[in-house]
Amino acid sequence: MMRKDVRTIRDDQTLAQFRRAFPLGATQRVIVVDQADRYAGIVFVSDAHRETAETVELADLIRLKTDMLLPNVNIREAMKSFATAESDVLAVVDGSDRMRVIGLLTEQHALKRYNEELDGRLREGGLL
Repeated sequence: MMRKDVRTIRDDQTLAQFRRAFPLGATQRVIVVDQADRYAGIVFVSDAHRETAETVELADLIRLKTDMLLPNVNIREAMKSFATAESDVLAVVDGSDRMRVIGLLTEQHALKRYNEELDGRLREGGLL
């Protein structure tokens, strides 16, 4: 269910570098990784372009630093994670030890796929 074409940036980049790499409209969010390519959080592009204070750094805008999904979670666990994180998007990492980003899942996409699967099963069972 996850999107594998994720945009990333290293956590040692400046806010100016982020803005150049990701202008408004280029994407909604960018996954931040550390120097070892481990998940470090998500920066929303609109936040980066809205911030005008010169003292703000990219690190100040990183959200969801400890909120992520593992590839083996089911839809129920994923929906619980969205609620706990109070976010409609979470990164998917390859494991809690390596923390390599392998994708991104939005709550909207997860619900859509769940409903499609449910409809298909109901049709198979003759209930629709």
